[in-house]
Amino acid sequence: RKYYSDRLLGRDAGLERADLELAFREAGLVEGDLVLVHSAMSGLGLVQGGAETIIEALRTVLGPSGTLAMPTFCVRRSMLEQVESGDVFDVRRTPSQTGKVTEVFRQYPEVVRSVHPTHSVAALGPRATWLTAEHHRCPTAFGVGSPFGRLIEAQGKILCLGVRISYITSYHAFEDQTPDFPEAVYLPGTFHAPVVDQEGHRFDVVLRIHDPQMSVRRIEKRPEVLKCIRDYLTESGRLQTIPLGKGTLHVVGARELNDALGELLLQGITIYSREKEA
Repeated sequence: RKYYSDRLLGRDAGLERADLELAFREAGLVEGDLVLVHSAMSGLGLVQGGAETIIEALRTVLGPSGTLAMPTFCVRRSMLEQVESGDVFDVRRTPSQTGKVTEVFRQYPEVVRSVHPTHSVAALGPRATWLTAEHHRCPTAFGVGSPFGRLIEAQGKILCLGVRISYITSYHAFEDQTPDFPEAVYLPGTFHAPVVDQEGHRFDVVLRIHDPQMSVRRIEKRPEVLKCIRDYLTESGRLQTIPLGKGTLHVVGARELNDALGELLLQGITIYSREKEA
């Protein structure tokens, strides 16, 4: 027990695969789960074997019936800047900008990746194609039919590995599926962005774009909002937090998160504000 305690708290040369598997299971991941992973190896300290060790540990815990997914966004600053750049998103070649683990994962054999010019998702497992197939046809990047919407539908789980819960993308899934959401998060109208699919076909995707001015008000820039939502998720039993290496991992169910955001909205709390404004 002391061996694992010492390793999980990062008191030696680094985390090994067995340490990761133990922590994933303690946080509630089980065989057959559908899991979307937000990650930063720098938040954990040294991991023996790097990104591949993390991926293989997750695959072992989820088993052959489980599906592993990761964001492979190509956005560097904002959706608007990405689309205005005119860069063509090629699902086969465009690198992920969401960390080393995701870039290694997208190049794994049999991984499929959604065709989306800003917020693509890569997945591996029995539900990978179902999760990603319709993304380019969705009116918004995060709503019904998107990987984030389908994660809720399938009662999947969200794992934050070495990152705070402020970086959970599924907050936007709640916004996109709430007709009376009180914040105007999108710019007016629609935009077009070029993509290339797995067969090499080029076409334009029609999408809506987040208003970049809203980013300064979001949870990742508002520590008081982060604390409020994290405390609510923890106290309601929805968020599991485990120390790991130099940081932590968090697990929350996608549907449970969505339900909690609905409850918080009734109290005037969103990821942009803690209370109703006059």
